Amino acid sequence: MNHQQRKTMTRYVSAILFLMTCAAVVWRLIATSAIDAVPAVQIEQITWQQTKVTVVRVDLRESDFRLFWRDPQQQLYRRFEALRADLAKHDLSLRFAMNAGMYHADRAPVGMLVQEGELKAPLNTANGTGNFFLQPNGVFAVTQAGQAVIEPTSNFAQRELSTIRWATQSGPMLLSNGNINPLFNPESNSRYIRNAVGRVDENRLVFVISEQPISFYGLASFLKNQLDCKDALYLDGTISGLYDAKRAQNPQLEDYGVILGVVKSTPNH
Repeated sequence: MNHQQRKTMTRYVSAILFLMTCAAVVWRLIATSAIDAVPAVQIEQITWQQTKVTVVRVDLRESDFRLFWRDPQQQLYRRFEALRADLAKHDLSLRFAMNAGMYHADRAPVGMLVQEGELKAPLNTANGTGNFFLQPNGVFAVTQAGQAVIEPTSNFAQRELSTIRWATQSGPMLLSNGNINPLFNPESNSRYIRNAVGRVDENRLVFVISEQPISFYGLASFLKNQLDCKDALYLDGTISGLYDAKRAQNPQLEDYGVILGVVKSTPNH
């Protein structure tokens, strides 16, 4: 190979390497854009059988999900705004939040509460009256491995508590293994604003709140048929609320006990 041929070959190889580098950069940009285009928390409003329902889709693989009750000074948060303000002190922003289950007059949880693997309130297996005790009631939890669990209280009682990072107990179960709670009446006229959590799979959750009154059966049907949930747990009704960092808020009607939510680091911190 003569000198001219070597120069031509060198230019040819350099051009190929340059194009490969450009292609790699473009591919990374496309991949990053694709990831950014599917946020870890997606919020939308859906009309189901003439009832408006707000749906929050959360991917646990991409989200910092937490349960809140008391601040570091052991004061009850009670309100979304108090929680948001406290998180801001720690360079965290509140992406969305919702009341996370039933509570007593002093805002103590009626059932189990686990925060960061620490048991704050025990599993409640008593009999009683009211929605919490409609059977089966159940537990919504996130394991130490970051997987979603929604199951009847009797099943959850068999789990090793050390495997649980977050847990809140409520009732009744709306769906179990894809089946609507048999206690629900499709013709029921008992309709209230209600919120719930549903499990699509071990990574994906949906949190829902009706913007208009809905029955237990209607809410369960929505979670099953519209959102493809296999398991779902009722959280509360009438006073239920939703905080969405990207939209104007409806007035919070009640001080809450436990609050669930997704947080993220504040930009530039």
